[in-house]
Amino acid sequence: MRSCLLAVIFLLLVPLASIAGSPIEDMIDVPVPIRTDGGQYSIDQVRAAIIQGCQARRWTAEIAGDKLIRAKLNVRNKHFAVVEIPFSDSAYSVKYSSSTNLDHKPKRQTIHRNYNKWVLQLSTAINRQFHALSSAATSDTNHYRTDVEKAYIFDELLKLDDLRDRGILTDEEFETEKRKLLERN
Repeated sequence: MRSCLLAVIFLLLVPLASIAGSPIEDMIDVPVPIRTDGGQYSIDQVRAAIIQGCQARRWTAEIAGDKLIRAKLNVRNKHFAVVEIPFSDSAYSVKYSSSTNLDHKPKRQTIHRNYNKWVLQLSTAINRQFHALSSAATSDTNHYRTDVEKAYIFDELLKLDDLRDRGILTDEEFETEKRKLLERN
């Protein structure tokens, strides 16, 4: 009898808990990661990463100020959320602004439980954009390094060829030095 009573109370409380909603969890001062070369992203790169992160999660981003982006989410033309994303070159925040059909309770500062999930996914998408920027920069650096190495090898081969043409190196010596140069790089 006692277990039946507890089960009934539990079944009555579960719907009440879902009605109450979840506390709004703003993302405050999320650090902008350091680039792989140890430098900081420029303010323009931070802005671009935020906008691209919004687009990746289907938030509509608009520049609302020098260091402020307003992002809007429309879920099935039924649920709407608006957040403000203030940012600097070292951090960004994602703050609740307004919503429609998400059971927002201003006095309690609660909202539908999916809202916090969407904001977390948005922040994750933004951080992925920083990683993509960093990977692209590393790729560009590696590409540049490869081009520099190729130019160096070409210069050295020209010098070896010149030494061979002037009779300072034999054909065998030229081939040996050429092989060493190509194996080293």
